[in-house]
Amino acid sequence: MSRMLLELTLCVATVFICIGVPCHYTLLDRGVRIQSGLFIREVPYGNILSVDPENGTQWAPAWSRQRLVLHCRHGNIRVSPLRREAFMAELQARLHESVTAG
Repeated sequence: MSRMLLELTLCVATVFICIGVPCHYTLLDRGVRIQSGLFIREVPYGNILSVDPENGTQWAPAWSRQRLVLHCRHGNIRVSPLRREAFMAELQARLHESVTAG
């Protein structure tokens, strides 16, 4: 029984690590890159309508409840960058640039 419990624990830990580690958010030239474990998603700035801070409990590719909500054309995305305020300010600047450029 203890061996089965150990194997189950290792299996759950492996899945958790593959889904959630590492968790990074990168502002690229054309959009935001969101990496949560093995999952990588890029969201073009043109698809992001606005960004707001949030203290939430919903599941998200984020390790913190101190999050940012990216309001996108096809739904919201929650992220938790380490320096939330600086990330939000830079993202808002890039969103403004993408609107004025395009």
